Amino acid sequence: MANRTTDMDVLIIGAGPAGAVTAGLLAREGHRVTVLEKEFFPRYHIGESMITGMLPVMEELGLREELENMGFPKKYGITLVWGNDPTPWSTKFRDAGRYEYSWHVRRAEFDALIANRAAALGADITYGATVNGVLRTGDGTVTGVRWRDASGQEHTTTARYTVDASGQARAVSRMLTRVERAEDLNSVAVWSYYTPYAPLPGDLHSHIMVEAFDDGWFWAIPVSEFEMSVGMVMHTDVYAHAVKSASPADIYERRLATTQVLKDLVKDGVRKEDLRTTRDWSYSTESFHGPGWMAVGDAAAFVDPLFSSGVWLGTSGAWLGAKALLASLADPAAEPFAMEKFENVYRQIGKDIFAYVRYFYDPKRNKEDYLAKANAATKMVSEQSELGFISLISGISSLPDVLNFDPIGADNLLDVGKKVGINQDAPQAEPELS
Repeated sequence: MANRTTDMDVLIIGAGPAGAVTAGLLAREGHRVTVLEKEFFPRYHIGESMITGMLPVMEELGLREELENMGFPKKYGITLVWGNDPTPWSTKFRDAGRYEYSWHVRRAEFDALIANRAAALGADITYGATVNGVLRTGDGTVTGVRWRDASGQEHTTTARYTVDASGQARAVSRMLTRVERAEDLNSVAVWSYYTPYAPLPGDLHSHIMVEAFDDGWFWAIPVSEFEMSVGMVMHTDVYAHAVKSASPADIYERRLATTQVLKDLVKDGVRKEDLRTTRDWSYSTESFHGPGWMAVGDAAAFVDPLFSSGVWLGTSGAWLGAKALLASLADPAAEPFAMEKFENVYRQIGKDIFAYVRYFYDPKRNKEDYLAKANAATKMVSEQSELGFISLISGISSLPDVLNFDPIGADNLLDVGKKVGINQDAPQAEPELS
């Protein structure tokens, strides 16, 4: 079979939100960008509920109006049945900043929208492409990948920088860095879709709902006027013990029957399809970058899905990564500092989410304890933030750093450096994400 070699400025593995955002931001500035995506879009993907923290990046790509016109249900906040008081409690995005709502999206359409925008900005996207090798020089610098197209033909693409945005497959980074798993947050998700359903009352009707039960929790996402996504999350060890004596469907239905609020939302509904199951292995890679490469999105870190932070964390990391790559492409001498700053800011954001999720997973605290802890967590990232819980879970808390991120400038260096462990005079040890 023929072997084609293509030299690019940046090669991106994965056309999901993290990869497509990186591609779009780089291509917009005139760089030669190739994206290799294993699947064909549109394709099904879990993770429909968005938080408002991803909106600045969508606006930068010129996608806000298109998102408004796609008919996705608007998401104004979150309602929880969690803690030692069984009374449901709610909070709204409008309390955290200028964004009143996000959306519950159909990921097949949402992901295709961003990928198509990257292509319109000049990125070349090849679907059905499977990476089967990483190209490296003698000193270990990554120079590209070997890959196979949908017909089985082998290709080689070289690039100045290779970005792994391939999700939990970690098509490139798994060959370059170790992964550190958060064993206490390893979980199993089991979900399906119900139609019809009864919405939450009044102006809570479009909220995502999170309800704890004795050994796990449920999500309930109104993905359309007629359909609700209902998922059960349990720690892997707890679930493994449960399936020794019951089927996944029995485990799911029995836990659903114990819920206080959720069971009434779907009591007149019918499950549309068989249950889907996936493992949510929370983890961080040891390094987010190295010579000639970086990782963004789930290829860098995956955080427990409790607060719907996945797409926000992925697109924020992509935004940071694109800024670092633009600086490095413009001036190779800037690369070491730009990449270090990318990793430290990105890692700090994830670290704060990990810390709060761990605290929140004790469902027997008072509501006030959760709010106080969230308030302390947001101050780690933005000392101006007094918004606490909603600020943290909306993604707003990190935006002051993300929006001011200059990978080589000094204007905000001291401020950011204090928060993420960068010493202006000498490098410091990396903060650990987990």
